[in-house]
Amino acid sequence: MSAVAEYTVAPRVREFLSATHDPATGEKLVDVAHGGAEDIDRAVRAARSAFDRGPWPTMNERSRT
Repeated sequence: MSAVAEYTVAPRVREFLSATHDPATGEKLVDVAHGGAEDIDRAVRAARSAFDRGPWPTMNERSRT
């Protein structure tokens, strides 16, 4: 069993960590989604299924862009 530490994160820090900023301008480029282990497992299963059942394996490199 593992312990989980609880930390209080300042709203300004939380906002910074939840977005990707352009380092040259500081402009916010995109919001970043957060997920847990279950979300990651579901995403990996969906990607594997799409690869196995989708057109990707039979496509040539030029078609994959």
